[in-house]
Amino acid sequence: MQSRLPTCKPYDCGSAAPVNGVATAHNGTTYQKQATVQCNPGYTLRGPSVIECNATGWNESVSCNQKRADDILEIERGKKKNIERTLKADYNALVEKKLKILVGIVDENVSFCFGFIADEATDAATMEKMALCLRFYDAEKHVSGRNSL
Repeated sequence: MQSRLPTCKPYDCGSAAPVNGVATAHNGTTYQKQATVQCNPGYTLRGPSVIECNATGWNESVSCNQKRADDILEIERGKKKNIERTLKADYNALVEKKLKILVGIVDENVSFCFGFIADEATDAATMEKMALCLRFYDAEKHVSGRNSL
């Protein structure tokens, strides 16, 4: 009678790629191997960017969530950031956030120019450039001017 020796194969966690993202596992997806997770543009990673395969699957749950207005509106003083939004739900939040920024700018006697495109439809021909005008007066420098939002 011929006896077969048992063989062991390492546990394979399979793909770690979340919806709207990619996972790169250069050394494979088996036990104790790591994968680097990234989200597609317009999405934010929830969870760690590096995960590891263990005996029951990937050690962390990751997902890619669509960015909200508060996530993408990272304004650094003196720098212009391009902000691209197409979600109707974020439209009002984005406008409100920008208006709050302008109030802070006026209080500090500093002026910057911001702009964004509001897309309330899927047809690119209906996109509108939002333009809100801010008039300001810098008492220290005795100058007045106007910025567009």
